[in-house]
Amino acid sequence: HLLDYFAYCVQNKGRKVDWTPLIISDEGLGKSVFYKLFARIFGAHNCAAVAADNLLGGWTDFIAEKLFVVSHEVKMKETQGLEKLKNLISEDRVTINGKYARMYDTQNCANFLLLSNESDALRLTMKSRRFFVIFSRAKPREKEYYNALFSAVEHGAGWIEDYLMARDL
Repeated sequence: HLLDYFAYCVQNKGRKVDWTPLIISDEGLGKSVFYKLFARIFGAHNCAAVAADNLLGGWTDFIAEKLFVVSHEVKMKETQGLEKLKNLISEDRVTINGKYARMYDTQNCANFLLLSNESDALRLTMKSRRFFVIFSRAKPREKEYYNALFSAVEHGAGWIEDYLMARDL
């Protein structure tokens, strides 16, 4: 399902998906590789890596003209923040509020990937349809594994993009 999500994002650049994966795992598994991969595929200027604190802050310029947004260390307990997050994930239009800049509305093309090390990262219910939660039981590996993984993304992003483009949805 996650591969289909990534393939859809690559095959349909600029089209919004109204839900997002939330990957929960132990610390140190290399989840940040996803941002590096999509920055290579879409171009760094079309991607944003946003700290969870800034995801729901007053400034929303991180989403302006972005195709893919990754947020690390997501942990949100209050339901009000969850409602704001749902709107960023699913709404077709978004208000951009940048520091020292005018506010404006624009099309929301950003698809999200949320990452966390906490099993209770979001306060979800059985009716929370905007989140596809993946719990990974994987354990951290040796440094050589991560060196090879990040190198493969750095030098093989084109092959990965080709694979996702060819994936039958």
